[in-house]
Amino acid sequence: MSDSDPQSKPVPPFQALQIIVVAMVLGVIILLVVAAVAGPTLKPLPEQDGRAPVVTYVAIAAAISALFARAFVSNLVVTAGRRKIAQRLAEASPDAIVDGELYRLFYTKTVIRCSLIEGPALFLGVAYLVERNHLALGVSIAMVLFLALHFPTRSGMAGWTDDQRRRMELDRPA
Repeated sequence: MSDSDPQSKPVPPFQALQIIVVAMVLGVIILLVVAAVAGPTLKPLPEQDGRAPVVTYVAIAAAISALFARAFVSNLVVTAGRRKIAQRLAEASPDAIVDGELYRLFYTKTVIRCSLIEGPALFLGVAYLVERNHLALGVSIAMVLFLALHFPTRSGMAGWTDDQRRRMELDRPA
């Protein structure tokens, strides 16, 4: 079997995806705990003189941009992958191969979505560490909670794959 053959690509264990998401959540939480504990012990920043917390505002803008990108990028990846699977299915590929490809697509979608939340959450944590602005801390905590909502479950993956199968019926070439 070649590398492009779907049968040659094993589906990683589902638990691995759960571990990846938990690691992303814990990475942000650890940074926030370190920032909260170490922040007061650091050398005080020079007076802001009424200036806006620029790093915080840039981090919030990055978070908003990433949330929009999260929806578009992952949907583009899923749609392209689903159409590719539907095309293979039209060429008489067995359903077991389709299931494996849908599982891999679910893994890819989940990692993309979580990564686009984790990055800005870490940036906001650094903004809090640098500027000690509680707005950055609050938005970072909100982002980590949103990231935790992406924890994958088997029932969630089963529902998603069923939905993708229905959509594949529409994507099949005539």
